[in-house]
Amino acid sequence: MHWDKVIFLAHAKEDKPKVIRLYHDLKKEGFEPWLDEFSLQPGENWEIKIMEAITKSRIFIACISKNSDRDGYFNKEYRKALQVLEEKKPNTTYFIPGFLDDKVEPPDFQVGTVNIKDYHAAKLYTEEGKKLLFNMLITDVTQRLAESGSPTQSRTTTT
Repeated sequence: MHWDKVIFLAHAKEDKPKVIRLYHDLKKEGFEPWLDEFSLQPGENWEIKIMEAITKSRIFIACISKNSDRDGYFNKEYRKALQVLEEKKPNTTYFIPGFLDDKVEPPDFQVGTVNIKDYHAAKLYTEEGKKLLFNMLITDVTQRLAESGSPTQSRTTTT
């Protein structure tokens, strides 16, 4: 697994069907989403593997709905992602709130100096919102390749 390409999808268990659709949309566009349903292998310690995936992933998408604003494992994932974000360079895109429903507000959730409400959300319940997210992800990948000096997939012709 190339962790610099992985997109972790956090969600409340009640939102699993919507997040599975997002997972397949991301896969179809060539991204590498991480979702417990498909990424955990039999016999793995699920909690250790989830925390590892949050820490190593390039992007963390917090899929937020009316089901997200309660206690549970989802909040533990939020907390871990915000801890990871706090350690990254300023202006690093890592944490992306993604609204699964209309009329949802991000929870007032803070870890250290980082608050979820400080980050603009993707409106994943609309095709336009998903398109904006996918375009941002493509731009992020392209920028990272340029910064690392990795060759791009551009073609050159010789005559």
